[in-house]
Amino acid sequence: MFEALTLIQTKDVNKPLPIVLHGNFYWDDMFNLEVLVEHGTISAGDLELFIKTDPVDGAFDYFVCPLTDSAMWKPEGILWTS
Repeated sequence: MFEALTLIQTKDVNKPLPIVLHGNFYWDDMFNLEVLVEHGTISAGDLELFIKTDPVDGAFDYFVCPLTDSAMWKPEGILWTS
């Protein structure tokens, strides 16, 4: 996960790469992201690179919506049909 986030931060990935931290209780126990921002370890904008969610529907929408927007409606997208 951290390697993928670094690739997104450095803009070495030019396609959407959605990252979902599933299970708020687990991830809140693992690390406090807001404290990392306060101490300057990560920037506030880095919190926009992923979502934390419990419901599967939230994760599904986070995966599907950007991929649909970037691929399905553009001629260069992989799902484009004429």
